[in-house]
Amino acid sequence: MGKLKLSLLAGVAAVGLIAAGTSASAQGFLTQGSWTIKGFGGASFGQETTGSFRNLTDEDGDSFNESGKVKLDTGYTLGAGIGYIFGDAWGLGLEYGYRNSSVKSVNNGLGNGGRVTSNAFMLNGTYAFDNGGVWVPYVGLGFGIADLELKVDGGDADGKYKTDGLLAGQVFGGVGYEISPQTVLTGEIRYYGTEEKRFDGPGSSSVKYGYQSFDLLVGVAYRF
Repeated sequence: MGKLKLSLLAGVAAVGLIAAGTSASAQGFLTQGSWTIKGFGGASFGQETTGSFRNLTDEDGDSFNESGKVKLDTGYTLGAGIGYIFGDAWGLGLEYGYRNSSVKSVNNGLGNGGRVTSNAFMLNGTYAFDNGGVWVPYVGLGFGIADLELKVDGGDADGKYKTDGLLAGQVFGGVGYEISPQTVLTGEIRYYGTEEKRFDGPGSSSVKYGYQSFDLLVGVAYRF
């Protein structure tokens, strides 16, 4: 969890520098006692991280261990959630998010393609800044549980590696535009990361790996 906590702090700093934003797509705006449903999607920029593989089998049938950097292409994120505004600007909500990115390569001959997917269920807290206009900036923080699948094509680490029950965290910031008293369009930047954990692959092989991404999202929220 140490790396995850450090990454979350870095994400908070990045959000603070980039925008005084909030995930208004996450909870709705400034109407105390209101519920909000939302949907969102956009580009996911998976970060290069190292996978530590164990019990791989070479061409001679011998077992060995090796580490390699997992390089990802730009992928996508989709999600939905429901939230509640319980103060003038504070919100709390539940969210589901799905991320999918292609693997460019895993160095040291471990792989030349593949895919990373993640399903996450998050509890988010948000704060919206009331400036009296139709543009509403917001910030937020969330924690939850995720599963993760790393599929490696080609190379010595060829195969699927899966796990669930990973601790996950995210920080986000953005701005919403109220097109009606009930409907808000949002734009958002988000950092998402899971803890690093060892999980099983083909046969007796395994990998220690954690996923991180920066996401650029657009969404719509409806308040009722």
